[in-house]
Amino acid sequence: MNLNLFNDVPDGLTRRARSFVSVHGVKVDVRHVEDHRQWWLEQDIPAAVIDRMAAY
Repeated sequence: MNLNLFNDVPDGLTRRARSFVSVHGVKVDVRHVEDHRQWWLEQDIPAAVIDRMAAY
């Protein structure tokens, strides 16, 4: 987790958005969709939905 995004703001944002993200943003590590696939399949979530989420 990165609590200080002052020098790590994504490109393509307006100056106002960059300012907001640098002050209020928190960047967290996210686990990959595949790490959850089996559990979701056990919960009767269709594989096509999981595949679409993984592609996103």
